[in-house]
Amino acid sequence: MTLSPFSNLPQQSDSHPSLIAIDYELVRGSETQLVNELMHRVLAGSVSLDLSAVERIDAAGIAALITLYCSAIQAGHRFSVVAPSAHVRDLLRIVGLESILIAPPLVSLSFAADCHPGSSLEDCLNREPVLTAA
Repeated sequence: MTLSPFSNLPQQSDSHPSLIAIDYELVRGSETQLVNELMHRVLAGSVSLDLSAVERIDAAGIAALITLYCSAIQAGHRFSVVAPSAHVRDLLRIVGLESILIAPPLVSLSFAADCHPGSSLEDCLNREPVLTAA
């Protein structure tokens, strides 16, 4: 019996997408597993897929990503790919999906000293950000 790598992941609120790492090839034969395992997650809340360990993807894998993306959007949630391997990024760029599916990299920002945990979001966002090294 094979246990699903997704079965014990906690559900998260929509304000913080669930981050799920995929470590198998997204090719014909595995695309159904991906959709079956993640469909309930994208219908329940926002999901980000870490594809840094995915070295192979084909049209079936791309179709699975599109299916999950469309289902999430229709349910009012977000769906994105984070940290794709070079091969995955190249193929998504070739088929015109890079800007749609791939989330922009996170940038570490530190705000002015007077932006502290008690500050309102608007106050913090109006501060001058300073880029810091990660």
